Amino acid sequence: MIIYIWWNFHITTVIMIVSKWLLLKHCMVESADRRYAGPT
Repeated sequence: MIIYIWWNFHITTVIMIVSKWLLLKHCMVESADRRYAGPT
C-alpha cells in the first residue's frame, strides 16, 4: 500500500513536470515561429 502511494505520487510528479516542460516548449516554439516567420 505504501509502495502504491509512493509510486502514484512519483507518476503524478513526473506527469506534472513533463506537461509543464511540453507547454513551455510549445510556447517558446510558437513565439519563435511568430518572430521569424512574421505575418503569415
